[in-house]
Amino acid sequence: YVPEVTSQSVYVAVADEVARSYAFELATRLRSQNISTNLNVKPSKLGQQFKHADHLGCAFVITIGEDELSKKTFSIKRMSDGKEKHHIEIDKIDGIFEKLDLT
Repeated sequence: YVPEVTSQSVYVAVADEVARSYAFELATRLRSQNISTNLNVKPSKLGQQFKHADHLGCAFVITIGEDELSKKTFSIKRMSDGKEKHHIEIDKIDGIFEKLDLT
């Protein structure tokens, strides 16, 4: 299954394998909002995951690591211009694109 890529498509990148189940939780919540979401199921380096997201044409990459896992947050990067926002609480994922301010 390959999700349709849209202007709100997201790739969830896992920086630390310990955080993989948390990444799946985020991906599930995004998909429940009908947001096209990709998640690499095999371990790979973060840089490779960003390259894969770019290759797929994903508009955003959410990064999850050990720090995000412990704080129940995530970071998001807009691929078109590289703007990022860090330490977003998981509860703010619902309607993320309506609330996201990357100016």
